[in-house]
Amino acid sequence: MPARPAFGQPVCLRNFSQAVDFRPLMEYKRSQRGRIGEGYKLVGLGGTLAAAIIVFMLGGFALDGWLGLTPLFTLVGTAVGATLGFVNVYWKVQAEIDREKKSAEKKSSN
Repeated sequence: MPARPAFGQPVCLRNFSQAVDFRPLMEYKRSQRGRIGEGYKLVGLGGTLAAAIIVFMLGGFALDGWLGLTPLFTLVGTAVGATLGFVNVYWKVQAEIDREKKSAEKKSSN
């Protein structure tokens, strides 16, 4: 096993400089560049779901503190938030699917 260099000593990076170049494999084709933004839509949907769960859970927690019913409304709020958040995400995904179908139909009819 080679000795480790002392702190501040130069390190040989020969192995890294002779590594395979992956840049050509990672380059996007022009047709894919417009589709990068679609990932951000999915991240936004995940944020929407998480926000709905957190907001309703905190509302239930506050209601529990006010009424003195410790876990009841926290659990109910979490379940309601998860359900409403999922329904919201489902509607948005279905609207996006319909929009893509309509655009595909327009392209095929032209």
